[in-house]
Amino acid sequence: MRGSGGRVLLVAGMLCAAAPAADADESRLGGLIRGYLNEPSPRKREDFLEAIEKLTGGDPRVVAAAIRNGEHFRHHPRPSLRKGGKPPVFDEERAFEYDRLRRAIEESAGDVAVLTLPEGYDPRRAWPVVVDVDGQIPGHPLRLPVPAGAVHLRVAVRAHPQAKTHAWAAEQLVLGLVAHLVDLVHVDPERIVLRGDGIPSALVWYIALHNPDRFAGAMGTRWAWTAGADLAPNARTFRALGLRAEGKDGKLQVFFDALRAQGPLHRALEGPEDDLAFFRAVMDDWWQVAVRPETPVRLDLVSRRGAALRSHWIRMVPYAPQRRGQGQAVGKGWSHRVQSRPARLEARIVLNDPEPNLVRITTERVVGFEILVDPELFDLRHPLRVQVNDAPAPQAKLIHLEIAHLLEDYRDRRDTRILPVARLTIPVR
Repeated sequence: MRGSGGRVLLVAGMLCAAAPAADADESRLGGLIRGYLNEPSPRKREDFLEAIEKLTGGDPRVVAAAIRNGEHFRHHPRPSLRKGGKPPVFDEERAFEYDRLRRAIEESAGDVAVLTLPEGYDPRRAWPVVVDVDGQIPGHPLRLPVPAGAVHLRVAVRAHPQAKTHAWAAEQLVLGLVAHLVDLVHVDPERIVLRGDGIPSALVWYIALHNPDRFAGAMGTRWAWTAGADLAPNARTFRALGLRAEGKDGKLQVFFDALRAQGPLHRALEGPEDDLAFFRAVMDDWWQVAVRPETPVRLDLVSRRGAALRSHWIRMVPYAPQRRGQGQAVGKGWSHRVQSRPARLEARIVLNDPEPNLVRITTERVVGFEILVDPELFDLRHPLRVQVNDAPAPQAKLIHLEIAHLLEDYRDRRDTRILPVARLTIPVR
């Protein structure tokens, strides 16, 4: 907790006076969280943080509960995307930072995406979301049917100057738009799916495999990211569906076989190339079961690029001797940079150990990792014990709860379900 009680009360009073009038059913904590998220100034965000810490007694679990309950949202009955703003500029050398680009994404979202609300949209209930990665809009009709009762976001990646050729920029554009959508629309975070038809399907697999905890499912038709077969273990936390024409392109079969080897959540199907009716029942079935699984106690991660890779409660930093890496194609028209050899991390929470909070980690070409503490997986009353690469004795780490970490993580990701209350950083030799 920061500052004296008098200082915090004064700050809280000033913030409440400066904030817009709250809804009658809005909690005071929800208003402070929204103020923190919308404040561009780091210094003023610190004032909001002090007031939140005072109100909650410094317990991030109280803040997490308020975010899960949506106390900070003010969803409009008929939300829409703004147009005419300056497009966001993405940086390949930096990890994705939604907050840094938030205003540019908000002001130009309608220039690169189309938002369609389902019939009878009501902001009081949470809605599933279908995100279609597409080319230029308008230009051609969407071939894939949109399920009834779903919010639909169609993203024209080629309409953005960087995303039209760079896979990493297309990834950041899609993730930024999804984060913006969470603020606009009452979204069910467990039912956000990513789809692509034809050539943009390669981007769907690229985005999903590099962000394995962000989507409930990924679907691609007639195309794949063949080099992504190396990253297939990342797909264990979402449902993958691949559709391809009969007897065409054996490389697609290699990619789909790699996905199916990760477990029963994944399916691949062959059929007539232009007969979507043939696939309709399969797509409908996939949509019905595409729900984000419960947080797994085991995670297997693989990365071929130098950027950090995160899934649920693990974030790994690969060893990247090549500063930028070598170029590699993603589908037809996009590229990214990869390291010559993959980095791997296997993490498992040991449930049958006599003492709680034992995590076993095995790494290859990894320089460090973070454990993001979820209260549903770890006992906050005990230290976290981490065994790395079969070390003889686990490292014991105290769990320090931080509201600042929770809010920082949520500000970038806008994920109302995965809300870690602590972060432990561990280097690997």
